[in-house]
This record gives sequence, C-alpha cells and structure tokens, in this order.
Amino acid sequence: MNYMETLKRGWQVTWNNKWLWLLGFLAALGSGGGFGSSANTSMDSSTVTPGTTPNIEPGMIAAIIGGAALVFCIAFVVGILLWLVSLASKGGLITSVAELDRGQPSSFGRAFRQGWRKLLPLVGMTLLLFSVLIILAIILGVGFAGTIAAALGAGASGGSDALASILGTAGFVFLCLLCLLIPLSLVLNLIYPFAYRGIMLRDLRVMDSIRHGWRVLRENLGEILLLGLIFFVINLIISAIAALIIGLVGISSGMFAVLTSGGEMSTAQIVAAGVGMLAAFVIFAIISAIVTAWRSATFTLAYEQWTGKEALKDSAAPLPPTPMMS
Repeated sequence: MNYMETLKRGWQVTWNNKWLWLLGFLAALGSGGGFGSSANTSMDSSTVTPGTTPNIEPGMIAAIIGGAALVFCIAFVVGILLWLVSLASKGGLITSVAELDRGQPSSFGRAFRQGWRKLLPLVGMTLLLFSVLIILAIILGVGFAGTIAAALGAGASGGSDALASILGTAGFVFLCLLCLLIPLSLVLNLIYPFAYRGIMLRDLRVMDSIRHGWRVLRENLGEILLLGLIFFVINLIISAIAALIIGLVGISSGMFAVLTSGGEMSTAQIVAAGVGMLAAFVIFAIISAIVTAWRSATFTLAYEQWTGKEALKDSAAPLPPTPMMS
C-alpha cells in the first residue's frame, strides 16, 4: 500500500468537505478525549474553631447525598447520549468518505442518518467485542475492594504475616490479570475499527462484523500497525502543540507568575486567563476534530484497499427523512 498517497487522499477528502470536521468532533465525544474540570472547596478558618467539629444537620447531609446522586444520574444519561451520538457520527464519517471517494454526493445530514440507521448493530458489536474487558475490569474492581477490606481487617487484628500474605497474593493475581488485559485490549482495539466498517460498508451482522474485523487485522497486521503508528506520532505532535498553547496562554495572562510567587490574581488576570484557556480549548477541539476526520478517512480508504471489494451496497439508495436532522 502507498501510505503517502492514502494519507494524501484522506486529507483531500476531509479538506474539500469541511463538514466532515463536525462529524469528527462529534465522533471524538465518545473516544475518551474530553476535558475534565475539578473544583476545590475550602472552609474559612474564621468560621471553624480549632479542635471543634463543624455542626452539620442531618437534613443537610441528606441534601448533599441527594444532590450528588442527581448529578451522577444526569452525568450518566448525558454520557450515554454523547456515546450514541459518537457512534452514529463515526458511522456516518465512514460511509460519507467512501461515497465521496467514489465521486458520489454526500452531506452532513445524510451521513449522520446513515450512522443512526446502524446504531443498534454498532452498539451491540461494541458491547459484545469489549465485554471481556468489561468483565475483567469488574473482577479487578471487586478484587481490589476485597483486598483492601481484608488488609484492613488483618491490620486491625495485628497480623502482619497475614497482611503480607494477602497483599502478596493480591499483587500477583492483579499482575497476571493486567498481563492478560493489556494485550487483549490492544487486539480488540485493532479489530474494532474494521468491524465498524464491516457494519457500515458491508451491512454485516454483529458476529459477522467481528469475524470480519479479525480477518482484516490478521491479513494486514503489518500495514495496519504502521499506519496506526503514523497517526500515533501525529497525535503526539498535536498534544505537544496543545500543551505549548496552554502554557503560552498561562504565561501571557500572568497566571503562572502569580501562582508561583504565592500572590493573588486580580479580577482582570482571572478574566484574561479564563478567556485564554477557552480560546486554547476551542483551538485544540478544532484541531482534534480535523485530525479525527482525517484519520477515519485514511483508514476507510486503506480498508477498501486491504479488502479489495466494493463497499456501500446501498450507497445510492435514498434515505428516509429523520425528524431529528430536519
């Protein structure tokens, strides 16, 4: 395979159809590449006397627990919705690139509807393929909690030998599970994009798509790893650029100088830092969306070369209107 030609074709498709960037942004929502935020709360030393315990009413505790549960439920629902949108966007990105490469018309609405139509098999394939990892993660979580409980019990009873035995056995088991988890996760993540394309471009069922993804990986492992390595380097460069931009924003706003000197930030500095960080986030999100669209387009074009078959059996079939995209 001509890597430079495939990378060039993928870039041309995404550059000439910039609405693919929006699909790339939506696709990246469910890829674990988000930004998190944290908030620290503190109590004024003037309101708490040393050596005393603040008076917290039982009703306040119940309100705090209820509020935390509500926030968790809302975050969970929003996360599921973003994941579904991400799946549909990835599917639409794949089919639209295949159509555009053949000279067929496409659009954002058509691409998203194509992905949304295949949402159920995409969800089923994703959950089935990664079910082993989910089970192993649950085992690790339960085992870790059990180990902590057993260690606390042994420590409370003063049994140092029992504590050492528990920790040693648990450490060995966890190490064995991690040795299994890491290579398995790598293989499954390599199968996943080609099983995805099997559903979108060949209308395969869930199990057939997984078998198809494994066959494509097995027969083209070297070329797949090399193409993946190229984009891994590109992602490292993008991350370095993003870190540099954020660092420059912090320096230009005076935030780092004030924090390192132990002083307090003025209102103007806080506003400048907030605006700068928001601008850096927007720039990084745009770059990330472009790279995501480019990577997906390149792998779709490479996939068609590796399989050597015509994709999109029903690419010319009209799609029924979808209310959500109207």
